Amino acid sequence: MPIPAPNFNPPFNILRLSHVELVVSELARSRAFYVDTLGLQVTDENDERIYLRAMEERGHHCLVLKKGNEPQVGELAFKVFDEAHLERGAEWFEQQGQPVQWVDRAHQSKTFITRDPHGVPLEFYARMDRLEPIHQKYALYNGVKPLRIDHFNCFSPNVDESVAFYNQLGFRVTEYTEDEDTGGLWAAWTHRKGGVHDIAFTNGRGPRLHHLAFWVPTPLNIIDLLDLMATTGYVDNIERGPGRHGISNAFFFIHSRPRWSPH
Repeated sequence: MPIPAPNFNPPFNILRLSHVELVVSELARSRAFYVDTLGLQVTDENDERIYLRAMEERGHHCLVLKKGNEPQVGELAFKVFDEAHLERGAEWFEQQGQPVQWVDRAHQSKTFITRDPHGVPLEFYARMDRLEPIHQKYALYNGVKPLRIDHFNCFSPNVDESVAFYNQLGFRVTEYTEDEDTGGLWAAWTHRKGGVHDIAFTNGRGPRLHHLAFWVPTPLNIIDLLDLMATTGYVDNIERGPGRHGISNAFFFIHSRPRWSPH
């Protein structure tokens, strides 16, 4: 088997994925897509940033749009158990030789940013502002009716190395594909929160974010979104699907992906 044994005693406790920061060159156009078309809810905004959440989320945000000169990905963020585990996490990354920087983030407690060995930018925090529930405010449902953020999917130049690194942090492989020629991993899906995956890795030129995914109520919501995108100027952004993933059988479609420059 090409996957490592589960690690039940990681150096600090990561609960789940949390959110993504996307640097966008046109904040208003990005807002129009993520809010008016996809249906995410604005929780805070100013001239520099827009904070968004999905319909079943109590946390303040699952996506941050940040104004910048070049479109790219900021950080992939994870929530840890408490402040003590946050401190342990910072110490562990420093011991691995990775840079650690403590930063101020609106609507979050103490936060640090770092990266994995391949250059994937990461963010960790323990607490986020909690908002009132809106999952039964049906007048707010719009677009694809996104319920919650589900996972990140990244290209990795070496999937075995990526899986081995995140295995140290307690991520467990739920699914994988193996390269018949090399016997190594071609792709792997790993989780902390108990779902199919929080972060997945696919063999390819990287580090790059292939996609971030949202859970929606039914497959028909995806069909509705495709119709909406095809008739409101976003048809060229439809990249792949609709279709079924070969292993999980999840119904999906993918629109144009953001990319990052390694920090």
